[in-house]
Amino acid sequence: MKISISKLNSSDVGEVKKLLIESFSINYKKKINLNALSDSNSVFIVAKDGQAIAGYASLHLLNKLNRKTGLIEDVAVHKKYRGLGIGKLIVNKLIELSKENNCDKIILNSNEEYLTFYKKIGFNKEGFQMVIKL
Repeated sequence: MKISISKLNSSDVGEVKKLLIESFSINYKKKINLNALSDSNSVFIVAKDGQAIAGYASLHLLNKLNRKTGLIEDVAVHKKYRGLGIGKLIVNKLIELSKENNCDKIILNSNEEYLTFYKKIGFNKEGFQMVIKL
């Protein structure tokens, strides 16, 4: 198995949607916004085993008044590829891209069960997040 990391192509969106539903038990009733793929402040990447989607995540560059922050979202690895280091490979690629884009920090949200995973990569738990679902 040779895993490659690349930008998400529109042809892979259907498989990524299935992966997100599987990973997060969410219902994607809304159509995926393909215009987001050309947003210069967002990067959507996939990990592939040949042509099969093994994982996915996104990085959003947030421009603040005095700095730039990277926001990692939707890190997902297909069930059959979990435990093989693919999540770490994906997150490390997004860290690299954040550095290339001169971000001063990277933030992400995580469930309790994945805190150890992110701590091993170098993330630290800071505060908490408040959310209003719209």
